[in-house]
Amino acid sequence: MDDNHAPLTRRRPGIAIVCPRLNEDTPETRSLFRRWTKLHMRDTLSLPKDEYLGGASKMLRYTRSTNGGGEEYFYTIVLDDVRLPGTEKFQNVSQRLDLENTRELSEGEEPVLREGEERIGTEPMVFSIVKPVVGVFEEIRNGKPDVHPLWRGWC
Repeated sequence: MDDNHAPLTRRRPGIAIVCPRLNEDTPETRSLFRRWTKLHMRDTLSLPKDEYLGGASKMLRYTRSTNGGGEEYFYTIVLDDVRLPGTEKFQNVSQRLDLENTRELSEGEEPVLREGEERIGTEPMVFSIVKPVVGVFEEIRNGKPDVHPLWRGWC
């Protein structure tokens, strides 16, 4: 049994911080990425909780305009345990850009790819439009901070 699924003496709560950078910062790409993010975040929050590690309990999205008229993004994901992103379930949340072709859309959701989009039918991945930089940080307990070794990238 690996470390991610062994019975735990205690959970290690933390937060994942994601700083996505668009490959091309255009109004079309920003709109496409926003639509994808809404579906992807819902998929991540909908994962069944792991018996030992719990789940992702809250995700917040932030944006700001750049001096050049573009946008920058900053997302947070509250984790019951910092080992959660290393689990197979978490890693298997689809990174396809056309999430509407991986599952049924729920009420209030809209397709990521719109009619006429050149990517339709190509099984595109989100990495074709964005490069995410991720850091996973463990909550400070007893004055002992830790950065989880899974991801050391930072904004």
